[in-house]
Amino acid sequence: MATTVRKLLLSAGTFVLVLAGLEAGLRAAGFRHESVVQFGWPQPDQLARFVPDPELFWVMPAMPGFSTEEGFPSPGGRPIEVPKPAGTYRLLFLGDSCTWGGYPFEVERVLNERGALPGRTFEAVAMAVSGYSSHQGLALARRHGERLDGDAAFVYFGWNDHWRARGSIDREKRVAAPAEEGVLARARRSSRVLQLARYLGGGLRGADEPLDRPRVPLDHYRENLEAIEAHFRALGVPVVFLTAPTAYERLGVPPEPVENGLVGSAEEAVEQHRRYNDVVREVAAATGAPLLDLAARVEALPEIAPLFRRDGIHFTPAGMAWLGETIGSFVEERLLGG
Repeated sequence: MATTVRKLLLSAGTFVLVLAGLEAGLRAAGFRHESVVQFGWPQPDQLARFVPDPELFWVMPAMPGFSTEEGFPSPGGRPIEVPKPAGTYRLLFLGDSCTWGGYPFEVERVLNERGALPGRTFEAVAMAVSGYSSHQGLALARRHGERLDGDAAFVYFGWNDHWRARGSIDREKRVAAPAEEGVLARARRSSRVLQLARYLGGGLRGADEPLDRPRVPLDHYRENLEAIEAHFRALGVPVVFLTAPTAYERLGVPPEPVENGLVGSAEEAVEQHRRYNDVVREVAAATGAPLLDLAARVEALPEIAPLFRRDGIHFTPAGMAWLGETIGSFVEERLLGG
């Protein structure tokens, strides 16, 4: 009997060591297979830097010197004061990585340097996180819109909305917050061995494969934009819709979106982006909200290459400066009546 027990303990110990070694090897190799968060972009290793959230799917953790307690990017980690300080004209910018990249603070700089509103200071709040779609934008508006007390809200989405969904579209995604997970659920989510077992077992067959549907279908995109506008209108905050510029049509589509399964072809990428920008224009017209057609303005420029990074989506420092000047002038002309 004692011999049998020793053999069982030895076998169990060996099994644990093998699992520990496999876990360490999978982590070292960068393997990750998420069961509930498959977006194409962000990739799982990038999502690991964020905090799971049941409504927003992921949020940026508060990082001193870099982001606010809400997880929004901020110059030097400047906090968002609530209630809003007297004499502050607060501009809220809802968006994805294009907005996260920093142009809201160029708008802030331009307006303050021009003294566009004597006696008041302009403050930009970038309510933006990389990878966000309009589905997440609507959740952001509902969670933070009233508390942050903006004087105007700018809405810039589209890219992540029309990239192909994985596993399910955004409206059908389910992500548990860490506090809502039990010990076993957290272990199941974090263990690379269990992730590998699920992947090899086919229990999530197709979860990694792009669907033939965008993350936010076109009709959902329209509904999300309308709901964002209605939410802020009820708060007395005017919404300005921004179309998303691109270098795709004039400089071509780089290979990565197709190679990464975000879109079926370069032609599809161009056409999808055009359709989603058209919906922004239609929603602005239907709601009476101001429209700043950045996409059309970029197309009218004689030279656009200096504005964009290689991906034709995100902006160079020159592009962000152009956005700061363009949006700043729009604020003066349309919102301030200058």
